[in-house]
Amino acid sequence: MVESLPYKVEYVDHAIRQRRNGTRSGRIRDSLIRVDDRQRGDDEILMLYSLYAREDRQTRQIALHTTRLFAFKDGWVGDAILYRISM
Repeated sequence: MVESLPYKVEYVDHAIRQRRNGTRSGRIRDSLIRVDDRQRGDDEILMLYSLYAREDRQTRQIALHTTRLFAFKDGWVGDAILYRISM
């Protein structure tokens, strides 16, 4: 089973990466944000599916679209989720 949780995002400074000739990641320390994780009562077989991110140009937030899928004997059950991450 592939473990997809917790789902996290992190800031990256591309200028730092370019100055270091791509040898370092350019990740910004202490910028890690936990977006989603298994919650109490969630089934053990939970998958975040079809992740898609875009910048909301009006709010300057990252809009992260995903589906939380659970596998059951009768089939898959899921909800579409939109996370808004402030920058």
